[in-house]
Amino acid sequence: MEKLDSAILAVMADVEYVKKDGKNQQQGFTFASAENIVGEIRAAALKHRLMIGVSYPEAIDLEPGETKAGSKIYRVRVKAAITLRCQGESEVRSFYGEGSDSGDKALAKAKTMCLKQFLRQSFLIETGDSDADRETPPESVTISADAAKLKALPQDIKNGFGWLKKNSPPQTDASYRKGVLAIIEANHGDSEALRGFLRDKGWKGTAEESDLAAQGMPE
Repeated sequence: MEKLDSAILAVMADVEYVKKDGKNQQQGFTFASAENIVGEIRAAALKHRLMIGVSYPEAIDLEPGETKAGSKIYRVRVKAAITLRCQGESEVRSFYGEGSDSGDKALAKAKTMCLKQFLRQSFLIETGDSDADRETPPESVTISADAAKLKALPQDIKNGFGWLKKNSPPQTDASYRKGVLAIIEANHGDSEALRGFLRDKGWKGTAEESDLAAQGMPE
């Protein structure tokens, strides 16, 4: 696989870093979009004669749910078969992706996330807004940005996370706060997806639950 390996390494050398170009309008954080990552990899792959073929032979899970407002939400998990080929040498890799949506876009989101994460992990791509983002930011900056994400959450979702903390094994506020931020990041700050996550944990959004949750949401 010398030719294939050489092509993959050449693409990795060309695409070390992809700038964040997207912004979540609800939570305010930035991210590297799938379009930007695919565009950078495509240009480098063409240059080094590396073909990347993607197929999605199956949707593994289609899980219906319901939002707080009573509308439906769907979660889909897909498995991709991704072929890397160069000058007669080829390799097929499997990868998984998940997506959720209250309309008909769950499958498309799952496929997009699957391809994006495959490219990021396979070619070890770093992302950031600038070269400075590669450095570890001062703790005060990190805390400020994290606090903004939590503050921007809709009140019912804040109540839901507060309720979840009160109904989870004891842990420090800092530990729980870190977990909430990870959940927000994993769901790209999508409110409907976060509501679906909380409902899966048993949150119903009742007035009684909201009263109990008042002091539970990390700030």
